[in-house]
Amino acid sequence: MSGGRGAAWFVDIDGVPAVVRRYRRGGLPARLSERHYVYTGLTRSRPWREWQLTQALFDRGLPVPRPLFAGLRRAGVFYEAALVTQRLPAAISLAEALAAGEPAVDWGALGATVARFHIAGVDHVDLNAFNLMWSGAGWHLIDFDRCRLGKAGGRWARSNCRRLARSLRALDIYDDAGWVAFDAAYSAAMPSR
Repeated sequence: MSGGRGAAWFVDIDGVPAVVRRYRRGGLPARLSERHYVYTGLTRSRPWREWQLTQALFDRGLPVPRPLFAGLRRAGVFYEAALVTQRLPAAISLAEALAAGEPAVDWGALGATVARFHIAGVDHVDLNAFNLMWSGAGWHLIDFDRCRLGKAGGRWARSNCRRLARSLRALDIYDDAGWVAFDAAYSAAMPSR
């Protein structure tokens, strides 16, 4: 099991290493109900929307885990839900890598990866150091709950990057030189306006 509000369980499904993540609320709404959401239809549910977006990104060849399935269980007007994705082999989050003092973090490759998502129009509303994963295949982005596709590189794109920088500072793992390399690669990859 992995920690955090969005705790995940690592399982094996017919020989496929997978990650099961149950949807859990944070902040003030969690005081009312940590795991229950109001059901307004399948296609409007959080697991359905996240599975659809993750599958679309996977189909486009973006570095995301392969979505396996999503499910929900209704109880009256409420539902609980989970999303299952294929586990990235030997993956470590950016937060874990920096906390361990990993000197080999390739900030340029990280910036170029984030730019790929922004060029594709992915507004990742929770871009943080735990949702960027390094595996032998490079950087991947995870957790697309409440994220959306929009126009490539809108105003939200730089806001996503500022959110990532805030998360690094909050975890006390911000690296000035690393961020300069990130920003240079990100800016070089983004189309000029």
